[in-house]
Amino acid sequence: MSAFLDTNVLIRHLTGDPPARARRATAFLERADELLVPDLIVAEVVYVLESFYEVKPKRVAELVRAVIAFPAIVVVDEPMLLRALEVCEVERLDFAEAYLVASAEASGVELIASFDRSINRVTTIQPIEPSCEVQPTPKGSASTSRRLAYRRVPSIAQTAIGLPGSAIRASKPPARRG
Repeated sequence: MSAFLDTNVLIRHLTGDPPARARRATAFLERADELLVPDLIVAEVVYVLESFYEVKPKRVAELVRAVIAFPAIVVVDEPMLLRALEVCEVERLDFAEAYLVASAEASGVELIASFDRSINRVTTIQPIEPSCEVQPTPKGSASTSRRLAYRRVPSIAQTAIGLPGSAIRASKPPARRG
């Protein structure tokens, strides 16, 4: 049987909480043939363990590595997840930022636009802080003509109210229609 696996099954197995569900989760994991775990589920496991269960980041990384290594578990990009966990541990970044770093490294696009200064600790990428000024492309960086899997798509808000992204401001709600 192949199935997508939800965060709560992994959390029950890893924490033993509550005991009855933990036993069911563990038994399910042990007899499963193929359990598909999207990267988003891995990120949620990290978040729940760190925030709700207050597990230290080093231990979270160990637990997530064990999940990824479990025979029935199939993830989309194991090297990317393992690199993100490494960045979490070594650079003391949150998983989301570490995953962003791992993505940048894997894609060859070394620039990361962020207001989060913790990314500055990572030497394999080049952080840039968003500004109104055009940022020059550094020498040796990926060509701007390079096509990535990401596309520019208007946000739901832009589509719904017809505003360009720069016109959307939290302090100024759109005018009511009709």
